[in-house]
Amino acid sequence: MFNKIFVLLFSIPLVSCVKEALPECPYQYNIQVFVSDKNYSNISDFPDEKISEDLPFNKYIQNIYYTLTDIKTGKNMIDPQRIDVAGDSKTQSIIIDLVPDGKYILAVWGNVDSSDKSNMLPENLHDKSAESKNVYLAYDTLDIVTGIAKEMSMGLKRTTGMLMVKFNDLPTTIAKIDESITSIQKDVDWHFDYSNTTDVEKSFLSTSQSLSKITTYLAPTVTGEKSKLSLMLTKTDNTVIAIPIAEVIIKRNEILGLEVTYNDTNDTWEVWANINNEWVLINNLEIN
Repeated sequence: MFNKIFVLLFSIPLVSCVKEALPECPYQYNIQVFVSDKNYSNISDFPDEKISEDLPFNKYIQNIYYTLTDIKTGKNMIDPQRIDVAGDSKTQSIIIDLVPDGKYILAVWGNVDSSDKSNMLPENLHDKSAESKNVYLAYDTLDIVTGIAKEMSMGLKRTTGMLMVKFNDLPTTIAKIDESITSIQKDVDWHFDYSNTTDVEKSFLSTSQSLSKITTYLAPTVTGEKSKLSLMLTKTDNTVIAIPIAEVIIKRNEILGLEVTYNDTNDTWEVWANINNEWVLINNLEIN
């Protein structure tokens, strides 16, 4: 059974809810929203990260946020709000009715994170240089004509990629890892155009997680540039090891996989990258 989001617009206040079922009613548009990007496009290179493609909608996306914009006036016809996804349905249904004739852009976002549901900016992927969420997006044009009911489907796609760094033989004295990556896109609009640039920073503590694998959701690297990735490893005695990893490129809906191996015999760090399903040595660092 489909989950339905019932939207009444125009001359009456917006009513929106998520239920397992709603009474049958007339509508101008019934939009079936599904998850298009479940696994990453290069998941075959990282079989341990693969998840089932047959899970309920909310196992991939926990909430949706949508707007309906009049193409002619630029006015948003919906009071923006976030709706938490419940139940075991594999799709969500957005029902739109009582909208004036015309052409509109329906933009649907997934995994929007905001405590202020009345003032959300889902297109800001890296607020204050912080990691992005696993944000999804879909959009399409609605041509609304009074008395004509239409149905369509929309597939939500990721706006980000994932950086995954695995550590081999990491010294047990490492208590904290600080990650910094430059030249990352900051914003994305409803038609997947990225803009503005930021550097992203994230910290990982051994007291809250294993440091053998760290992951970060990132918007793509700025077109025509490369992102510089560096790591700062802090020991329990507060001494710091700085590792300038490499120049990399983050891509939408792809995993960038790196392995960092510590060789205690000669006190060196090897950096390996997964390229076309092969691990290639890209850096060999002697850290003093």
